[in-house]
Amino acid sequence: MKQRLRRGWRDAKRCALYLLVLALCFLPPIYLNDVYGYLPIFTLLFVSLLSIAYLLILARHIGCEDLSETARCVRGTPMAFSVRVENRSPLACPRVELQFYMTDLYGGRDASTSAVITLAPFEKRTFTFDARFDHLGCYTAGLERLTVYGPLGVLYRVLPLRTEHSVEVTPHIWEPEHLQLSDRVVTEDSRSRSSANMDGADYTGVREYVVGDPIKNIHWKLSAHTDNCLTRQTEVFGSAGVTVILDLCRPGCGGEVGMCLYDALVETAAAVCNQAIARGMENDLNFFDRAGAEQRLELRDTATFDTLPSLLPPLLEKPEDYPVEELLRRVSRAMYARNNVVLCSGRVTEKTVRLLQDVRRARRTPILFFILPKDAYDRERDRLLQPVRLLDEVGIRYFVLTSAEELQ
Repeated sequence: MKQRLRRGWRDAKRCALYLLVLALCFLPPIYLNDVYGYLPIFTLLFVSLLSIAYLLILARHIGCEDLSETARCVRGTPMAFSVRVENRSPLACPRVELQFYMTDLYGGRDASTSAVITLAPFEKRTFTFDARFDHLGCYTAGLERLTVYGPLGVLYRVLPLRTEHSVEVTPHIWEPEHLQLSDRVVTEDSRSRSSANMDGADYTGVREYVVGDPIKNIHWKLSAHTDNCLTRQTEVFGSAGVTVILDLCRPGCGGEVGMCLYDALVETAAAVCNQAIARGMENDLNFFDRAGAEQRLELRDTATFDTLPSLLPPLLEKPEDYPVEELLRRVSRAMYARNNVVLCSGRVTEKTVRLLQDVRRARRTPILFFILPKDAYDRERDRLLQPVRLLDEVGIRYFVLTSAEELQ
């Protein structure tokens, strides 16, 4: 919008200057009152017509070729887009303006860049635009238009050259220094001695009933002696690895702050998985994709991170669109699972704390990475951290970040 206003203001100044020159050309015939007094007017009209014809010929013989292709880059690194402009006429081109555009994470216009060049007769020139993408996601970038100016610089012709290129911005992988993943494996040797068999699966105790527990798992005899229903605690088996749950929902956080929060969430999850890969541990990333379907992505090398921008949805506002509690509940009840369960989230409630406790009761190691918005200060920060501090009472590790860079 600002660039359009500047362009309109520039065109208005050119038109005002042309009208001023035209008005001055009417002064000689008024004061001289002879045929020679009209020479400035005829000269200006002749030059204007010649400029129009010159511009029309140039516009027909100016060609533009976009040399860029679908690309992928790491967040925060510059990316080059190349354009070749050719003048196929014997006339010199005094001014050619190229307009390059980029979209933001939500598909809106983010920025526009322009470049001005001159072309000699039959000359070809290659120009490069350096674009920087500061946030993760899938973007569109390319040429928007090409403007050819006449010799006087007042008249011009716009040639629409709407070209689109898909750009996937992948996460920057940071090395967490203070994250210690557990190598403890839940095996048959670590079972409680007082185990019983229930539908072919061993259980070692009971816990309070949680909404969603199968009715057949309720221990009715013990529940009759308490005020709450009790569910049989099923024995689990595990492997040395990491299960990462990515929560991409944060109500009331949009715009630039929301995009920074989104970057921190994804890059934190990627950093945890990358450390597991470096240690030779099995790992998987759990999330809901753009279609709302549950995904479980096993990451075996860093090349797998390149597929994340096309799979992950943007930051969502409504919690019902991203039920991360279901992912946590499923992991806590799984009989065969990895022993480290990492949750990367920007929203933590008392329900989240209870689910993390259930993960620990299932003999796994829960870890929380809580991502705060960068504009959260003082009272707002204390309010957001209030449910997180409940983890201190139950001995569950957590990290509070505003950027994945803080992992270092």
